[in-house]
Amino acid sequence: GLAKAISNQLQSKIPFHHSLSNPSDAFKHIKIPDYFSEFKNHPEWSGYLGGCIVAKLIFSDASSSKLWMSKPDYSKEGPYISRKIVGINSSS
Repeated sequence: GLAKAISNQLQSKIPFHHSLSNPSDAFKHIKIPDYFSEFKNHPEWSGYLGGCIVAKLIFSDASSSKLWMSKPDYSKEGPYISRKIVGINSSS
């Protein structure tokens, strides 16, 4: 049936398909960082918290590229500085 066809397609395209049959083997729960302590008793915010943690990991290396803005930069340039950071011409 359809379920078997989808399973076969997944097995051929995703090599770790079998490891996901037991999610506890594939994913590991981590302790909520101290700087997110207000989220500890709110599991409904776990998706948002996960996104915040991933973004912090991705954008924490500011030395390689400037993907952030400082308060003085924002105060000087205003909201249009975000266009400068991502390389969008403000006249477009």
